Amino acid sequence: MEKWKKAAAAFCCGLLLFIACCGCDQKNTWEETPPGPMKSITRTCGEYTLTCDIPEDWEPFTCSVAGTSIIPSRLLDSGEDYTVEDTISILRYDLSPDEKEVTQALFEEDTEPFQTFFKQTIERAQGYKVDHFSFSFDDTDAGKLVTVQYDLTVPEETFVVYHYVECYLEDVPYCVSGAQNEDFEISPHLFVPWIAKTLECTPS
Repeated sequence: MEKWKKAAAAFCCGLLLFIACCGCDQKNTWEETPPGPMKSITRTCGEYTLTCDIPEDWEPFTCSVAGTSIIPSRLLDSGEDYTVEDTISILRYDLSPDEKEVTQALFEEDTEPFQTFFKQTIERAQGYKVDHFSFSFDDTDAGKLVTVQYDLTVPEETFVVYHYVECYLEDVPYCVSGAQNEDFEISPHLFVPWIAKTLECTPS
């Protein structure tokens, strides 16, 4: 009986370890391969020229000193209506000294200033509720990558909740952001880390 108990305990431990390892692999899948085919683009936006990989069937549709946004080619070509959920933004954060300061703190893994600033800015300016922040920090070949996830609740849309992912690459003054959108075969937010990891900017 004692041997049976030990064998059962060993089996349970092994099963839990296997499940944990599978979970870790799924969590870091984006680090191994992108969720879909990618292509490289180069755009000059104000004082910087940006180069990065974006989904193969997406295109830039705006470009200014503040950055650029990309959208699926089918929406761009058809002239269909689209929302913020349908786009991925690549925007500068260093245009505001306060935003630059709290963002730089992220690379030291100090998240409190960012959360406070972000909540105050969004909630006061637009009346949205921002909560459920989570942060991850990864050392990539391109530098340290900070991934921020949060939920944005919009009262005037009957309290619809949007899940956003934002990524910051060290020494690159741009944020890449996108929302979870189940209407897409591959949700835009899954591409955000890949775009950020490949993002390079040079003075134009």
